[in-house]
This record gives sequence, C-alpha cells and structure tokens, in this order.
Amino acid sequence: MSLDANPLSPSDNSTVQHDPRKYRELEFWRLIGRFLSLRDDEASAAKEIDNTLNSARTLLDSQENRDVIYSIAVARHLDQRVAEYPPVSPIVHNEEEDAGSRLFVAKRFIEDEASGKGTNYVIQRLCAMAMKIWTASG
Repeated sequence: MSLDANPLSPSDNSTVQHDPRKYRELEFWRLIGRFLSLRDDEASAAKEIDNTLNSARTLLDSQENRDVIYSIAVARHLDQRVAEYPPVSPIVHNEEEDAGSRLFVAKRFIEDEASGKGTNYVIQRLCAMAMKIWTASG
C-alpha cells in the first residue's frame, strides 16, 4: 500500500527554529510520509526510497518509536528484494550498504521488541503485528 501523496509538508523552520528536537521529530515523520508515498513497485523509485530511508535513519535519535517505524519500513522495502532470507550464513557485519544485513538487523530488532524488549505494550504489539504480516506473506 502506498499513499497518493505525502500528507506531511516540509517542516516550517519558523515554528521549530528554537527547538531542534522538534524539527528532527517532524522531519522524521515527513520522511516516513515520503517513503509511504513512493511506489515501491516502480524500479526507478528504489534509489529514492533508499535515500529517504537513509535520511530517516539519521533522525532516529534513540527514540524507540522511530526505531520501530524505521525498521518496519526497511523490512517492507527490502523483504522482496533480498533473495535469501533468513540468510544461510550469519551476518557478521552491520553494513548499511548491504541489503541483506539491513534486513536482518531490522527484522531482528522487531523480533526482539515483540518478544518483550519493547518498553511498552503498544510497541510490543505493533512489532508482533509486523511479524505476523511477514509470516503470512512468506
């Protein structure tokens, strides 16, 4: 599923110029809106999706909700593009350029959050629902 358009506009600097944390928060959500408005069934959009996710990654700021949403977005984007998942050999590096590593790290994080490492029930349930979708889709 994709959105027809990003419902979030670029952050208005005048509103958040005195609060960089608020700017980073709004920018993260704007990038997630951008991600959701890009059509992942078009090959030409893959690079733009990668760039959008890479930009969102710089705005995680150790916020669990952002980490979860970002990881779900990464899994959504890469799940059909990685030929062998789970990998036969364990991932021993965490290179962002390697799609298999990114997918492995994202899914492992979601699994850990769902299994009780999430700091609250909402996060744990959201992660559990994401895992059910992955299981159902193969």
